[in-house]
Parts: sequence; structure tokens; C-alpha cells
Amino acid sequence: MKYSSDFYTSFILLGLCVLGAYGTLTSDASIDGEMLGPLALPWIAIAGGTFCSFLLLARSIFSPVHSSISGSKKVISRIFLFFAFFCIYLGTIVFLGNIIEKNSFISIPYGGGFSLSTFFFLYAAMRILGGYCWKKIIFISSGVTIALLFLFGYYFSIMLP
Repeated sequence: MKYSSDFYTSFILLGLCVLGAYGTLTSDASIDGEMLGPLALPWIAIAGGTFCSFLLLARSIFSPVHSSISGSKKVISRIFLFFAFFCIYLGTIVFLGNIIEKNSFISIPYGGGFSLSTFFFLYAAMRILGGYCWKKIIFISSGVTIALLFLFGYYFSIMLP
């Protein structure tokens, strides 16, 4: 029986939720027993991801038309490329922040690692997944980065990496 790509995507998402639950359970912060507040956010995200994975699974099983996954190899390769860029993004936040922090001649809020990494990540992600022109990508990437910086960094006063 041929399944749609949603069938496989639901298992990948469910596996990521299991990894997130394991990481949250084994962290030192989960010992406090706090149910509300900052420690509840990972559990809300895990519950939402699990719910979405079960919806995808149900849709792929009960859908009357099953398309072959072989036709969507380009999409799957783009998803894995996006995931690789996301992992690189997480590493470059700290890496660029440390480099900029050591060079005192550059003055960027929050060390600059978050701002530069977010801009480059959004640019790369939109090039991989989108197909937009480069001017539109630069405009959207810089706008979203500035909005996130002001919203979380200044308005909510959350310490950004």
C-alpha cells in the first residue's frame, strides 16, 4: 500500500516530540514541579506537536487518495536541508555571539549572535523553501529579525542569546 508523504511526516514529527519530551524530563529545570510559567512552554509545544502529528497520521490513513512518496523526493530533500540549516542556525547563534562579543569595536544589541543568525537563517530558509526573489527575501528577513529583536528584546525584556 502506498502512503502519502503526510504519513511519514507524522512519524518524523512524533519522533521529534518524543525527543523533546525526553529532553524536558531529563533537564534539571523539570525537578521543581512547576506547572505554570516558563517551564510549561516546552510541554505546550510538545503537546501541540503531538496533536498535529496525530492529525497528519489520521488524514493520511483515512484519505481516499493515497499518493506515492516517490513523487515528493524533492520536497523531502528540502525538508532535510531546512532541518540542517536550522541546526546550523542554533549553533551559529552562540558562535557569532561569542565572536562579536570579543570584538569590542562592534556594538550590536544582545551580542549580535541572535540578530545575524536569525537574518541568515531566514534568508536561507526562504531561498530553500520559497522561490521568492532575493530583494523580497532580504526585506522579509530583515523585517522579521528586527521585529523579533524589538518585540522580545525590548518590549518583553527577554534576554536573547
